[in-house]
Amino acid sequence: MKGKHKFKERLLAFVLAFAMIMGTVIQPIQLQAAGNQEQELDGQNFENNVQDDGGVPAPTSLGDEGEPTEPVEETVTLVPTSATLTVGERQQFTATVTPEGTDVTSWESSDETVAAVDQTGLVTAMGPGNATITAKTDNGTKDTATVEVKAEEYMMTGSVVAENGKGIEGALVTFDNGFGITSSETTNENGEYSVSCVEGIYTVSASKDGMTMNQEAQTVEVTESGSLVVPVITMKLDDITLSGDSDSIKVDESITWNISKGFAVDGESIIWETDNDCVQIDGERENVTITGVSQGIATITATVNTKYGTKTALKTITVLPWDTVTTLNVTPNGTDKIESITLVATVKKEGTDTGVTEGQAEFSISRYEENTGKYEDISLENTTVHVAEGTASYSFEPGFEYGLSGTYRFSVKYLGSLGKYNSSVLGTPIDKSYKDLIPISFENVENIAEPQEVTYGDDYTIKIKKEAFIDAAGDVDGNNVKYSFAVKAGDPTSSEALKVDSETGEVTFLKACDSTVYITVTRDEIGNHQGTSVDFPFKISKKKISIDESYAGLTYSKVYDKTDFNVLHDPDNADILTGVEEIPLTGIEAGDENSVSVADIKGTMPEGFENVVEDGNGEAAAYDNKADVTLTEVTLTGDKANNYEVDAKSSPITLKTTVTIQKRPIYLIVSDGEREYGHWNNITYADSEPVQENSAAYDNTNIQGLVGEDKVEFPKPEEVEIPDENKPDYALGQYENKLTVGEQVNGQENGNPGTNYEFDYTNVKKGALTVTEEAIGNYMDYLDFDEASGNAYISKE
Repeated sequence: MKGKHKFKERLLAFVLAFAMIMGTVIQPIQLQAAGNQEQELDGQNFENNVQDDGGVPAPTSLGDEGEPTEPVEETVTLVPTSATLTVGERQQFTATVTPEGTDVTSWESSDETVAAVDQTGLVTAMGPGNATITAKTDNGTKDTATVEVKAEEYMMTGSVVAENGKGIEGALVTFDNGFGITSSETTNENGEYSVSCVEGIYTVSASKDGMTMNQEAQTVEVTESGSLVVPVITMKLDDITLSGDSDSIKVDESITWNISKGFAVDGESIIWETDNDCVQIDGERENVTITGVSQGIATITATVNTKYGTKTALKTITVLPWDTVTTLNVTPNGTDKIESITLVATVKKEGTDTGVTEGQAEFSISRYEENTGKYEDISLENTTVHVAEGTASYSFEPGFEYGLSGTYRFSVKYLGSLGKYNSSVLGTPIDKSYKDLIPISFENVENIAEPQEVTYGDDYTIKIKKEAFIDAAGDVDGNNVKYSFAVKAGDPTSSEALKVDSETGEVTFLKACDSTVYITVTRDEIGNHQGTSVDFPFKISKKKISIDESYAGLTYSKVYDKTDFNVLHDPDNADILTGVEEIPLTGIEAGDENSVSVADIKGTMPEGFENVVEDGNGEAAAYDNKADVTLTEVTLTGDKANNYEVDAKSSPITLKTTVTIQKRPIYLIVSDGEREYGHWNNITYADSEPVQENSAAYDNTNIQGLVGEDKVEFPKPEEVEIPDENKPDYALGQYENKLTVGEQVNGQENGNPGTNYEFDYTNVKKGALTVTEEAIGNYMDYLDFDEASGNAYISKE
């Protein structure tokens, strides 16, 4: 078609030429001419790609807008990809090429003797084997498929059975021609099979785990005549065997035995049996545990029952008894003395740490006798004890009052258990020496736990009942028994309060104390008898002493308080006692006279000493007669004062005492008042009683102010004299502290406090004076007279 082009080719050439003229860059495109040859053109080499005959390769494709598209890779795909044929069969293969417009130009076979192919892709099976079919384009693009060619096969059938005629399921039947061609099949649940074979002579065999054919493998020939029934193959179960950790065990030991077998048949059962109860079998399947029960020899039988038959295996095992080892532990019981002994025998299997589970242990005890020089058996009861968990125990409780004394020998024998444990005896008996504990007893003391009540200054000797120990021991010489006395060690209270003679037990009480104090009494060890000690307790009370009631040197002064008859020394409340330190005491221990005295007393005095007695000057004076003061409490002082007490309660003590009752002060307060200017001392007070008790000013109401319902006549108030600088009178206004109380009025006592009280004029709370304007009616009122003072004055107004 030289010189002739399609419309699209012409249009493309025009576009490219125009782009080159306009300087436009044109992306490379693929052009495909006749014959499917592709070329790549762009704006720079377009001229060189124009064919000599004027033709332009056509573009691969143009888009809807006339734009070129991306090139598509060429591929070849064969269908099917593989085939299995018998000789003479045919199979059509189809090749698909992309993109469209290109075709496969050649078909090839890798082995024409196996499979031949024509140029349409039709394959013919020529002979057994494998071949590869290849399809190609002129561009060299290709795809392949595989072909397997088989010879003609014929169906072979048969069955595999057990000796009992039962079809065997799962047996693998194999046909083997000896030249590498084999066919096999597994039997079904009835033992039947079907196998496809090509012509030839085959050896037929069957196999299954744990089973063996009864006959030699059979030979059969497969021919064109077709299917053949193979003679029945008979198989038998393989023998089973028994194996285990050992053929010999001891009683209570356990080992594992198992059945070794190659077969496993659905629904099979296993039975284990023994002909001797000397063993116990635990388990049901291939593995069991065999435990020795008693001495003996047993034959173990294991039977496996299957649908293909039964298999049995036998094996013997020997059970031996244990040799034993016996040990003994001796434990004494008691705090200070051995009251009982616990014997614990331990019986173990030899070479192990495991105790036996049955049998009996027999205990024995003997005592060494000094007179014979031998151990003599002690008659005991119930000394044969059952052994459980490897131990047996026995308690030796002789019931001695003071515990065991002497040397004892302890032993034990394990009697064994027939067929399980052999007997054994303690290798070396255990010898133990014990000393009894006989307590120290005292004369005139029933309970040593209760302290002996003594008084400071008493004489006391601790006396021991020595014969009691000698009688209880029965084998000692009293002259060799040693006792000693000492203040309890580590007890500072006892050390301060006690002293004792270490040999005689004579006790000196150094001080009284509230705590219990102790002397430790010790007896040395002798023979088979422990040394011991006991703390002998004391409670040391204060010594009671008295007062010489002839003493009359006490004086007592107190402020009037109406009905309080208590006597005490209390300076804060003006209660003053003198002569206390000089009160004489009686009953003081020799040497303590200068170390104890009276520090204070309390008591009561009788009625009749409650009011103030005045002297000629009106001052408080002592009563002429002495009061009998009864003491209620006496306090002592001095280095040894804590060792004594004066009992003023159970036995009343009375001392003659000089008593003075002091007057009780009353503080005064004056109310505020007012008067007119110039009317001196003509005052009107705010209160109806201008002078009253100033209770708020007291600092100790125990000794100040009116008591109870007592009454007094309060003094009259007066104005403080006007200072010269303020005369003839104060200016109008208020003036603090201008109203007061004088002790006398016109030479007479101002007010009357009575005998038991006195007004305190030094602490008067003064009132305020308010001076007001004078009320003047006419000129005659300018002249005023004060008749009381005889003064006359003219009003300032």
